[in-house]
Amino acid sequence: MKGYNNGSVYARLNITNAPPNFITMQDNSYVDLSIGANEKKYFKFTAPRTGFYRFYTSSYQQDGTISDTVVRLYSDENLTNELAYSDDMIESVFSKVTYELTAGVTYYVSVSAFGSSAINTRFAISPNLPLYIKKDGETEETLIGSYNAQKYPYGDLMLDLEHLTDEYASLVGNQYVVEDGKAYFTRQSLSYNMDILQYEDRVLIIVPPDPQVMEAAQPYEVPDSEMETYANASNCTASACDFTVVLAAGMLTNSSYFKTFIPKIINKYASIGKSVRVANPIFPYGKTDGLPTYLWPTLASVQLQAIIYEAGNSVLPQYTTGTKVRDAAKKNYRGGKIVLIGHSGGGVSSIRGAQLLKSAGYSVHEVVQVGSPHMPLSSDLASNTTFMRDSKVKDWVTKLGFWTNKPYRIVNVPQKPQKNPIDIHANYFSGLSFTLNGVTTTNADQTLNAMWPSID
Repeated sequence: MKGYNNGSVYARLNITNAPPNFITMQDNSYVDLSIGANEKKYFKFTAPRTGFYRFYTSSYQQDGTISDTVVRLYSDENLTNELAYSDDMIESVFSKVTYELTAGVTYYVSVSAFGSSAINTRFAISPNLPLYIKKDGETEETLIGSYNAQKYPYGDLMLDLEHLTDEYASLVGNQYVVEDGKAYFTRQSLSYNMDILQYEDRVLIIVPPDPQVMEAAQPYEVPDSEMETYANASNCTASACDFTVVLAAGMLTNSSYFKTFIPKIINKYASIGKSVRVANPIFPYGKTDGLPTYLWPTLASVQLQAIIYEAGNSVLPQYTTGTKVRDAAKKNYRGGKIVLIGHSGGGVSSIRGAQLLKSAGYSVHEVVQVGSPHMPLSSDLASNTTFMRDSKVKDWVTKLGFWTNKPYRIVNVPQKPQKNPIDIHANYFSGLSFTLNGVTTTNADQTLNAMWPSID
């Protein structure tokens, strides 16, 4: 640098980077990105209201692609004041930043790949809104959480009632959607009616005035004394039984679930002169007893993640609901043969329980999975496992998952015709009556008859 006519000059030279080219994002929006090696994409966003917002990545065009990303949030366009940073969500290489923004203030975001590889990913901004609930016909709204409702830019609504970090129970219409930490989605229909109203400043859930919980208003637990009465009626003494049966329920069930089935299976064994002890039914994933139905989606999301975790492992997981099946079998064992019967996710627990019982030196006569997902089975376990599904094969749960070895016996069970596959799935053990080949029967009778060749 020279002065005029080659004279001396004293000056300060400032060299700065020009601000990046920012893409403007709107509230509750997303964009699918192709990011080159060592490239960053830049965004700016002006908060329309004060509150928490979520800046996150997920699968490109929701096609299931996994991309390792980094998201950074800044307060200035020169990207010198970093407010928050996310490399990985828990158990996921996607990124998520949740931060409280001020209305009218502009914020800046960079999205890049972790490492130097080119990636495809989806970047989205969603607001967190207050979540309210009220009963239909009433005017009073009750605040559930100050920022526990979150809109998805592609149509769904996330209800995060317990601040879940990796499972998001979202609702769209009369369906709930569970998103795991890797942004995979599973959809199910809800078995009860409620309305979801979305406003600019809040989300409102309207529930029926008297939500019904499954079939019974009162919890049902078979007491030990009643079990002994049943057992004595079928000549089972305190020290010796021909059979010990453990029943395991799946998700979103209450204590009355096996109420119809228990006397039927005890009487069935008695009819062939065999004694049996039926353990109190177990609920490996919890019960719905006393739980308001508006909280069912949250319970379901947690239960479903537990079932997916257990059903998807080819080896026995370190943490397994099978311990509850094992403990129930050991507590009630009086000699003879052990039969484990599980519905839906309870069928997964029963398989895990059989593995644990075998490790403890017990022999399991048969595992019966009713309306359960497929799961990895060793060859020896597959040889004494019966897999049961409705005869029309409309129960979608029985189509999920994968087998390493197929159960040796796959049985189609006649059930009362239902329009909704969820109702088919939920009622294998119920007393719903229907006519089959000119004879009146029930779902529970048909389920028992279909499994009988495996458990007698």
